[in-house]
Amino acid sequence: MEDGRRSPSLHLDLSNFEDGGDSRYVLTSPRSLEACARLGVRPVDLLYKSYGEIREENPEASSQEVSEMYEAHEVERLRRVRLCRELRQKLLDGGGDPGGAIPGGAIPGGAIPGGPSPGVHKNHVTFSFASQKPRNHQDPTTSPNRWDYLDISISPDRATSPNRWGPSTKGHRAEGQMQRSQSYGNLPHPEGQIYHLTRRVEKEIKVSVPERDKKIAALMLLKHQEEEMSKQKKLQAQQAWEDLRSKEKVIREALSKHNWTDRQKNRRQSPRSSKLEWQLDAVRYLTAQNNKEWKTLTPDQRILLQEGMEKVQKDLQSKQQFQEMMSKEKDTREMGGRLLEERMLQAIKAKMIKDLQNKKNIQIKNEYEKLRHSRLKEEVDNQVKAEERSRRMTMQQKELRFQQTYEQIQEERLKEIQEKASREEEMIVMAKIRAEQQEKEQIRHKKMLVQVTNQKLLQANDSLGKSLQSKAERMRELNIVKEKAHQLLKQKLEEEEEGYRKHIAHLIRIKDRKSDKVLKEKEATIEEGKKIARASFHIRDRIREQTKSRTFDQMALEAQLSASFMKTIP
Repeated sequence: MEDGRRSPSLHLDLSNFEDGGDSRYVLTSPRSLEACARLGVRPVDLLYKSYGEIREENPEASSQEVSEMYEAHEVERLRRVRLCRELRQKLLDGGGDPGGAIPGGAIPGGAIPGGPSPGVHKNHVTFSFASQKPRNHQDPTTSPNRWDYLDISISPDRATSPNRWGPSTKGHRAEGQMQRSQSYGNLPHPEGQIYHLTRRVEKEIKVSVPERDKKIAALMLLKHQEEEMSKQKKLQAQQAWEDLRSKEKVIREALSKHNWTDRQKNRRQSPRSSKLEWQLDAVRYLTAQNNKEWKTLTPDQRILLQEGMEKVQKDLQSKQQFQEMMSKEKDTREMGGRLLEERMLQAIKAKMIKDLQNKKNIQIKNEYEKLRHSRLKEEVDNQVKAEERSRRMTMQQKELRFQQTYEQIQEERLKEIQEKASREEEMIVMAKIRAEQQEKEQIRHKKMLVQVTNQKLLQANDSLGKSLQSKAERMRELNIVKEKAHQLLKQKLEEEEEGYRKHIAHLIRIKDRKSDKVLKEKEATIEEGKKIARASFHIRDRIREQTKSRTFDQMALEAQLSASFMKTIP
């Protein structure tokens, strides 16, 4: 469908979910976007927002207020998701075409198709008038609108990123993106393919395929479809990037015709040139070149353009004021540095004078200490000599007295030794006499003890004989009783052992029957598992055949494998 025949209300701003980033849950299918456009909902509003993100957006709010905001946002988000799903399902059931007409009152007044999206970053001033062209307007691919220059001059970072498309290119590319975009909701459902595939495999192998293998096969098909979809998106992004590069080239050629590059070089040579000055001149230049197109704009678009220019001028003025303030502070710092240097020189001079005076005082004090030390040394030497003479006299006197006392002590010790020897001789004689008397008494006592022991032995022999006879009689009686009890216990034990052997034999027979049964069940289970494994292999192999291209060698190898599996089937 050509741009002239398409209704302006059908133009969908595909950049309105720019804040969603690379989220896989952003709606990108034609029917999903049509449902959002009819309900006046941005796809980015359907994304989940955590409690921490809401707190970061409202740092001054209390925890209770943040929790209330979080609950209200989640309730509203779920309501919008439910409405979009219901409308999308109606479109799918009714076979509605995404390019069909949308009722005029379906889109709110604030959502202008093709206009600036509310989700665009606040530092970007972007405009798009692709949806409001007249029927006889030229194709934007052959004659680009000069108002599109504003999109790149004011936000150049958008032109350098392949993932962020400028709104100026959305008009002639919206239809192709609507037809090629897909989402997980519009992917072909693999349930029917898996059902027919499992039916064929079950007929061949005669075993039921488990649900787990069916789910794995479905996931394989979905992964293949996702890869195909990602390839399409990469191609779209590459094509968009090439379009932006060509558009930038056209802009630079147009600027070079009006000596725009010379003006830019002069501004770069200026020490106080900035990006804001260049942007402001770009806006003024484009405004002067587009007086005719200014008249065709709506009042809302004129207000937005004027606000963007005023914002750039304010930013430039604030930056100039900041630079002047910084220059004044630099001058004051230089003046303070000179005063500080003079004070430091004066302090260094005073310190040097003080150090010289201290050195002189220290030299005088050292000379005085040397003289005083020499005098004290002489006095100490004289005193030491006098003390040495007196010490020698006292030592001689002490030596004489010590010699006299030593001689007296030796005489006294000799007398004591003689007296002690005489006393010891007397004590030895007395000890010999006492020892002879004790020996005689001991011999007499031993004779008496021998007589007493002989009498006791005779009495003990008599009593022992009598006790042995009585004990022998008691032992014979006990042995008879023990033999009877032993025979009874032996008979009882033999009966118990016989019963235990019979019980064990019965248990062994039962266990043998159970083990045989378990072995048979195990063999049946193993055989069933092998069949299920073969069925799973066949399903995955056939899915690979559907999703990937095969060489002749691979086909021959797979035929050999399938033949070997068929031979193992009982």
